Amino acid sequence: MSKRCVLPLVIAVTAPLAALLAVGACAKASGQTGPTSNPAPATQPPVSWIDKDTGHRVIRLTDQPGSRGLYFNYNAFTPDGKQMAYEANQSIYLLDLATRKSHLLATGPLSALVVARNAPVIYFMKSNDQHVYAADVVTGELSQIGSVPDGGAISTVNADGTLLAGLIMDDPAAARLRLSLPPGVKPSKKARERVRFDAHLPMTLFVFDLRSGAVNPILHTTDWLNHVQFSPTDPTLLMYCHEGPWNELDRIWTIRADGSNNSLIHSRSLAMKQETAGHEFWDADGKTIWYDLQAPKGQAFFLASYNTRTGEQRRYQMNRSQWSIHFNGDLASGLFCGDGATPFEAASSPDGAWIELYRPELTGNAGGNVKTGVIESERMVNLSNQDYNDEPNVHLSPDHKLVIFTSNMFGPDYVFAAEVAIAPGFKRGAAMTHTFSPSTTDSSENVSETTIHVVDQANTPLANAQVAIKSLDTGRQVGVLTTDQSGTTTPIALDKDLHRFTVVCATGGCATTIQEQYTAPFPGNLVIQANASTADQTYTPTTRKTRVVLYDTNHNPLPNIQVLVRTADAVKEQWYTTDRSGSANITVSADPSTVSAFVKFSPYVYKLASACNEASGVNTQAIQCVQFNSPLVLTVPLP
Repeated sequence: MSKRCVLPLVIAVTAPLAALLAVGACAKASGQTGPTSNPAPATQPPVSWIDKDTGHRVIRLTDQPGSRGLYFNYNAFTPDGKQMAYEANQSIYLLDLATRKSHLLATGPLSALVVARNAPVIYFMKSNDQHVYAADVVTGELSQIGSVPDGGAISTVNADGTLLAGLIMDDPAAARLRLSLPPGVKPSKKARERVRFDAHLPMTLFVFDLRSGAVNPILHTTDWLNHVQFSPTDPTLLMYCHEGPWNELDRIWTIRADGSNNSLIHSRSLAMKQETAGHEFWDADGKTIWYDLQAPKGQAFFLASYNTRTGEQRRYQMNRSQWSIHFNGDLASGLFCGDGATPFEAASSPDGAWIELYRPELTGNAGGNVKTGVIESERMVNLSNQDYNDEPNVHLSPDHKLVIFTSNMFGPDYVFAAEVAIAPGFKRGAAMTHTFSPSTTDSSENVSETTIHVVDQANTPLANAQVAIKSLDTGRQVGVLTTDQSGTTTPIALDKDLHRFTVVCATGGCATTIQEQYTAPFPGNLVIQANASTADQTYTPTTRKTRVVLYDTNHNPLPNIQVLVRTADAVKEQWYTTDRSGSANITVSADPSTVSAFVKFSPYVYKLASACNEASGVNTQAIQCVQFNSPLVLTVPLP
């Protein structure tokens, strides 16, 4: 999706509308040849070059820094296959794929962009109003064709150009809700998504009749919905997803445009722990749905499909080094593509950052309607310089000659294309192609001994730092460790999961730092660089009994919450648990001290002092300071 942004002071509980499309941009590019080796990051990328590892020519399609292509599962091409829509400077551009010249079609700022499949029309919405606009690709004429309710946005058009579909956040005020966090707590993308997933905000899936302008709701729910996509050939068939942690939900669904036949496409196996399915997209045939299947998560990888007319399923298996965050392509051409991944994604591959070309091959039958096969993959573009916080989102061009993607390998985003054919005369190594082999599958027992090192911004070890470890796959706390004088913890055995490491330093030693990491295969040593803060090790010994009362943002008491009270030098610490009233009687033996409340294993950290000001030596910018009172009432948001 779009560039991930960590918000230091708030969690944005957003409607999924901003995530419906990751639109992109394109401008003009000539066909001249650039360097024949992979270029180093530069201010202006070359127009083209031959990837020195793979032999595929790479072409820059855009001139504007910050230009982006559409999200991987949304149609970007005009019906004749000659032009591609993209976004640059918050406006819509069209690129001629033959001449590689572009022109401005409509100005934004945009909130939605939908390319019709049956006519040269692009539908869009602007972020400053609720109107729906149509842009004629041939004439450039713009017209306002209707509007959707506040909190709504379109995301897809049907095969015969009679209906749009999208989502409405029923309570726009709730969609704009912000949950405050204590200063110093920096929620990750996963943490923000958890808040949205648990919020159960009411939503409506709707269709917009292009003939009458009527908005017709077809599904009301408090599940988080996303990725609404009409079938490319069936004008009444919609696909949508239940958004959130894939291992906690059945994600992929279809529904008819009149609200009938709401159907689950892939049901997770109850016999298998951590099965996931997601990043779904339509085949060009309009009846086959493709998706990323992991059974179990992070261990066995498949490009899977489901035929909505026959019920036939296909599962093409691949090695972890072949896996991509997003896939695209179609069965008729026999070609698929993917955007690769970093070692920190589900496959944990140490060498997965490539644009990939896939050729699936059926090899057997698992019984019933399930056919099995393997994937042959071919590496096209080296993305070792890609920041995968901004995902490439691949598209296969209509003529199947180009794989189009967005990349920040040169710094800003640009749109690029890699030619499917290898450059004439290029000789590449065998390591550029892979075929799934059962002998290379990983054991399900993936447990590693991990030692954690905590350092400051100058890489100086931080002693007496507390490291709380939570598995984001199971939702359970794995342990709480303390660094020694060398900034190192004792080794801890970690399963193959996505873990969250939360560092809380001795008072003022650093700001609270959260880092997420897949832990198998794992190098055995994890270095966490803590966020900078003014050091504050001064405290006055004291003995004071007080009471901590924890409430959520709705003033509901929080029972059974672990509370950690620590002295400034982290020498003394004591754990407490809140009772049914959200209260815990604590003893404070230093002024100041820290109080950490672990709500769903996410720590909310406060300084507790007799005075909160610079004169008292308390750095109020690092962690929120609360003065002693009786009782100490803290309001914390549920993660």
